[in-house]
Amino acid sequence: MMHAKLKYLGLLLGGLAIAYHFHDSSINSSPDPNRVLQSMYETLYQDGSTASSLDKPDSYYAAALSKAIGEEQIKQRTTGELGKLSADPLCNCQDPSAVKVLSVQANELGAHQAEATVVLSVSGSQEVIQLKLRREEGLWKVEDVLSRDLPKLSQLLAEDRPNP
Repeated sequence: MMHAKLKYLGLLLGGLAIAYHFHDSSINSSPDPNRVLQSMYETLYQDGSTASSLDKPDSYYAAALSKAIGEEQIKQRTTGELGKLSADPLCNCQDPSAVKVLSVQANELGAHQAEATVVLSVSGSQEVIQLKLRREEGLWKVEDVLSRDLPKLSQLLAEDRPNP
């Protein structure tokens, strides 16, 4: 009897995981990068949220950038230093609870690339984020991030010299 209950629980949890993945990827697999980004920003930075795109980089960033972020996070944990990722790149902020999305505008450059401009209010100050997007395995992912304080995230993470 106990074995049957555990088996049922396993099937139930597996079904929920598949349903969550389908829901999550169904929005992201939209051919419209505007819809994908709007949903992503609304999910990440809803009122009072403390979520960060750095919590699950594979969900938001293209493979190469996600790998670089993961390597930097490992370096930060092992050295105890702040490192190169002191803020969430998608809002250029340390406190995502004060982020409001003002506008999202993406333009497809082809079947697998797009550029976007996201305008945010972060604690009352306007922040403009430029995104390079790539379609990987049918899903739109952030390939690079540029902002006032971050000329190019991929380049920053590729640098081997210490931060100033």
